[in-house]
Amino acid sequence: MRFPMNRNLYALLVGINEYSNPNHNLSGCVYDIEEVEKFLNNRLAQETYTLHKKVLINVTATRNAIIDEFKNHLSQAGKGDVVLFYFCGHGAREEAGEEFKDWQLNNAHETIVCYDSRSENDGRRVPDLADKELRYLISKVANKGENSPDHILIVFDCCHSSSGTRDLADADGIRQLDGLAPARKYIDFCFADKIPEDKLSSETFPQGNHTFIAACLNTETAKEIRQEKLPMHGLFTYSLLKELESQNATLSYENLIHEVRTRVTGVRLYQNPQLEFVEGIDPVNPSRTRSENPETKTLAFLGDPAIIKPRDPSFTLKNRLYVQATMSGDPEQQEEW
Repeated sequence: MRFPMNRNLYALLVGINEYSNPNHNLSGCVYDIEEVEKFLNNRLAQETYTLHKKVLINVTATRNAIIDEFKNHLSQAGKGDVVLFYFCGHGAREEAGEEFKDWQLNNAHETIVCYDSRSENDGRRVPDLADKELRYLISKVANKGENSPDHILIVFDCCHSSSGTRDLADADGIRQLDGLAPARKYIDFCFADKIPEDKLSSETFPQGNHTFIAACLNTETAKEIRQEKLPMHGLFTYSLLKELESQNATLSYENLIHEVRTRVTGVRLYQNPQLEFVEGIDPVNPSRTRSENPETKTLAFLGDPAIIKPRDPSFTLKNRLYVQATMSGDPEQQEEW
């Protein structure tokens, strides 16, 4: 496959510590996103790829802002380009309305909680961003026929357990959202003006090819911890970046997640990062939808082993000097490197 000379990475990075309702606040999400941004700035192979990033932090990470950046920023990606959406914040669940009764949802949507989610705006409750809305937004980025981006990666460092929290595994305790948000009106879904309610179908609802990484199973919680004198941070994002900062940035997704899972479960047993390759559905151009890719088992992070440049050839020396007398009484110089 031949690619344009100048390829692009379009990244949307979202981290929320401070919510409109301070009872929902977290501690390590902004730090996580800053570290992801730093990794992209330092390790992207800039001779091949140009980084176009948007970062939404705290008050800027509203529901409308995230939707708009999917439509206006990530949708700029075309043939040969790569897309990354990385979210650190609360995950939650929302009761599914009757229109979704045939979707086998266990009566609930999984959601991410935006800065202003569950607040009041002009007398109306601002909903979370539901998984079906994200599926729709991803499809708009992905399903462009011959001009579709080469790879899309979605990463959630949050959880969708009944507690709806990123778990704080230290003395700060657990900050918890309501277990199940009430069902919204159909008109409040971001796709309602494009997909009439009477045309809603799980079989034809659009979906774009993408790779999805989650910090944990949907029955588990994503932990925030303190390690190595660092600020509070997400255990999953910390572990992922540790692997990527090593020589493992060119590993296949499956091998990478295996290594990350080993790191995570070595600290907190009941958190198992998950990897999923999602196959697209394009009802407008069904022949354009790529079928299951037999190469997914060897697919590299961000879809290209060359997108992350090798680490600079360097190492750190730690020197501890001390003098110890030998049996003969002569001093012996010892060093530990």
